[in-house]
Amino acid sequence: MAILLNNYVIVNKEDNYQENFMKQTPGKHRLRKKELVSNIFSLFSERYDSTDEKSIFNLTISISEIQIYLEERCNVKYTSSTWIYTQIKRYEDILGVHLFKKIKSPDNPENFDIAIYEGMTSFTQFQHLYLTHKLKIANGIYDQIKNSIETWKTNVSLKILLGSGTNIYHLANIISGRSKEDKIHYHLYTHNLGVINNLMEPENISEYITLYTPAGKIDTIGNTIVGDDNTFYLSTKFDFIIQSTNTIFNNKLYVHTKEESIRKQVILKECSGIKILALVMDEFKTTRDDSMFCYGELSDNDFIIVPKTRSKREAEYERMFKKMDSFMIPEIVHWNYVIYKVIK
Repeated sequence: MAILLNNYVIVNKEDNYQENFMKQTPGKHRLRKKELVSNIFSLFSERYDSTDEKSIFNLTISISEIQIYLEERCNVKYTSSTWIYTQIKRYEDILGVHLFKKIKSPDNPENFDIAIYEGMTSFTQFQHLYLTHKLKIANGIYDQIKNSIETWKTNVSLKILLGSGTNIYHLANIISGRSKEDKIHYHLYTHNLGVINNLMEPENISEYITLYTPAGKIDTIGNTIVGDDNTFYLSTKFDFIIQSTNTIFNNKLYVHTKEESIRKQVILKECSGIKILALVMDEFKTTRDDSMFCYGELSDNDFIIVPKTRSKREAEYERMFKKMDSFMIPEIVHWNYVIYKVIK
């Protein structure tokens, strides 16, 4: 259902993908390690959503609260707090990275808090961060794609470029699941190895999806393919181009490496298609690291999609975007996300 109010379109409908993502079988005795970790990250996202903390890394959550959350959300009762942390550590060992840190109680060794590991540098770590925010963004992007098609019907074939970064990681899951449901054929072009690996998981393989990748070398930190094989993208007319960014400073977009900035700049400035920028909102900075590389500006995009939160930061975000109303306006306000249209 959509309501037009003061030039805003207010949308109120169920976020099925987010609900299904977290839904567990009733009475399940234990969660798989990946499910356990995903749910704990979701709890951190929900807590961050409802507080005015400036950083999600500032949050600590007691293990007893995590046990209550898992029982209420997943219908899984963990009687041993140490078993939860043991499963977390085993999952970290599988991934080869740190995700959480344990803060011991000085009074009782059985009581401790969990915080998110603040030294994150890899795609594998960041893909879990701001989990509910990224699910909101992914749904917003999918809705924007679907609503932008004049006639949504079977046998439609869409060409979409999925850029680097973790903000669009869950979009691949949505596209995979909905493609089977809607019988929509997708030609997905991407240099994002996280997206490629995700779509190659048995549960995500779809006969409605064809994957294309450019040549180049693998950047293991960014989990992406970098190189100058950009004619691969320039020769294609895309329906949608979806990117994220590391940092926004003075409305300019920055990433950590020159190679990635070159590819992002070609995609943003020269490729043909509706350009969507996905943000969790922690990209906005008041200072900039001089080692970062600029590849464009906010106004180079056609749409900017951000999560809608319940925190006090929401008012700050609205004031910040209000200052940009000379080139972008809110077009869709959903209970989970906001889509801003860039004025050309």
